[in-house]
Amino acid sequence: MDAYIYEFFEAARDDDVQRLKNLIAKGVDVNVADEDTGSTALHVASLKGRRQVIEYLVGRGANVNVQNLRGVTPLYYLGQGHYTALAIFLICNGARLDIKCQRGWTVLDVTPKHVHAELFSAVEKYQLQVQQKKAGAPSPLLGQTVKIST
Repeated sequence: MDAYIYEFFEAARDDDVQRLKNLIAKGVDVNVADEDTGSTALHVASLKGRRQVIEYLVGRGANVNVQNLRGVTPLYYLGQGHYTALAIFLICNGARLDIKCQRGWTVLDVTPKHVHAELFSAVEKYQLQVQQKKAGAPSPLLGQTVKIST
């Protein structure tokens, strides 16, 4: 299984969704973490801005708020890398802005200030959808993965 895990991270880095599908079919857990760094495939894909892999992993139930051994989340990497559309995608799928890494920084500390309004708007939309779901109102985003257009 260890060989599959290495290949899983490699596929995430290389934006190879088909290989990820094959490895998940062989039993690799979508949330498996690297034992040295604590990073998941979602961390790897987020660091590189791999849209297709990020969408696939989130659709398969990847934990969008998982922290690696340094306390860094996939959203943090997206913010740091200026992948705003992908950051908004993760927020719309439950990623939180308030998680701090070991240095005490959040995604807002590493994201350009002009992007903050977009991120907060995505949080507000997500929270509204959660409230609508609790109230029994139909919401087009809850219960399914939000796709982004590029």
